[in-house]
Amino acid sequence: MQKKLILVDDDTLIHATYKALFSKSDIEVNGFQTAAEAVKFVSQNPKDYPVILMDYHLDGMTEGDGDKGSQFITLFKNLNPEVIVFILSGDLNRDTLKDALTSGAKDFFDKGNNLDQTRSTIINAFKRYSEKIKVSESSPVNNENRKIIEEVGLVGQSSQMLDVVNEAKIATSHKYTVLILGESGTGKEMLAKSIAKSFKGEFVPVNCATYKEDLALMEAELFGYEKGAFTGADKRKIGLFEQASNGVIFLDEVHELSLPAQLKLLRVLQEKKIRRVGGNTEIPLENVKVLAAAKPDLKEKVDRGEFYIDLYTRLCVFPIEIPPLRQRPDDVELLVNHFCEKYSRENGLDRKFLVSTIDELKKQDWKGNVRELEHLVLRLVITSKENVIGPEALSLPTEGGAPSFKDVNTIKDLKKSFEEMEKDLIVRVLEKTSRNQSDAAKKLGIPLSTLQLRLKKHDLFSTYTKRSDAGITRH
Repeated sequence: MQKKLILVDDDTLIHATYKALFSKSDIEVNGFQTAAEAVKFVSQNPKDYPVILMDYHLDGMTEGDGDKGSQFITLFKNLNPEVIVFILSGDLNRDTLKDALTSGAKDFFDKGNNLDQTRSTIINAFKRYSEKIKVSESSPVNNENRKIIEEVGLVGQSSQMLDVVNEAKIATSHKYTVLILGESGTGKEMLAKSIAKSFKGEFVPVNCATYKEDLALMEAELFGYEKGAFTGADKRKIGLFEQASNGVIFLDEVHELSLPAQLKLLRVLQEKKIRRVGGNTEIPLENVKVLAAAKPDLKEKVDRGEFYIDLYTRLCVFPIEIPPLRQRPDDVELLVNHFCEKYSRENGLDRKFLVSTIDELKKQDWKGNVRELEHLVLRLVITSKENVIGPEALSLPTEGGAPSFKDVNTIKDLKKSFEEMEKDLIVRVLEKTSRNQSDAAKKLGIPLSTLQLRLKKHDLFSTYTKRSDAGITRH
């Protein structure tokens, strides 16, 4: 495919010189004598003309007035942020060079001199542009790590994630308790689900943060209750531990349990029996695999006396720690493509990310880990006006005044940015699903209980909750 170079100079001899220079290459030189002509021509299909070679002192930039090329560079950058601009000038003084480079020019050439160097630089510029606008593809690659990780339903290719998956496979081969450690958003529940696939019974997730201040609710839900145990208990209810018989119970955010609640859980793990609220009979737990998840600082909570050491040792028989996303940048591209495909498909879109966009994403710290990345991809997929998402999308102002991605300079700013972006996404998805929380949770890829906790965090719970959505019934 022929490459197209824009040459802007009012000297027809310069046009002839550069057309001859590239005559034996696959580069087509499109020459213009005025800025106005070039702008009008390029604006029709800006991305077809990725390299600009221009005189820095031209007439025609503004009607009736001569103007330096700084405005010209800015205009081309507005048409195509990835465009590569080179300057031609017979007046290469310090001020000219500083002005040109500050305005976004890539390099400069002394007009009519060093033509071989100019030719080589232009050819390389087209190569760089092709790489820069390359769309990231998620088609299978010959990567052994990736294949092994995908076999258990996770996404990644880094050696760190391979270690996690290998430990998870071992966890499926024994009956002992597994403690999954990781920062928020690293994918602890996804890992728990992958382990649970090896068991015949149900996967029963429990968000322990729900019981932080309500021991009675925890007992009623985890252990069940007998008819008449309390007002409103009009029939027997099987608890979540019994429900997980021959399967897996996943105690997420176990670090949030109060000390009294921890003692209740410790007794169950020690004796492998539960007693329903209002009942007298101890019920043995049949082949229940216990998985728990907590933040990496759980041992520090033990040291501070906020978590019982006995419970910690019971849970931490087989620990698996998921590294934060910032420590495994090799996984970012696969995750971006995975989420892009998922949300494009759900919304009837065909979005793709440029490799250069993903390169920018790899540089971030991702304090919110995979969940933060997922929400950003979702936002870009549903708000982008173009099918191909370039780096410029990362710096566009967000709706509602939320800070843009590149405006984030500190950890405090990043947290604020993520929380505002999260709130905005939740509202968007709830409105799109007619405020149906169950449907919204599925689209966001999180449990309903997690969505409800986020609604409370962002003071949205009463606004977006009907009686039928109230979720957990307190006893």
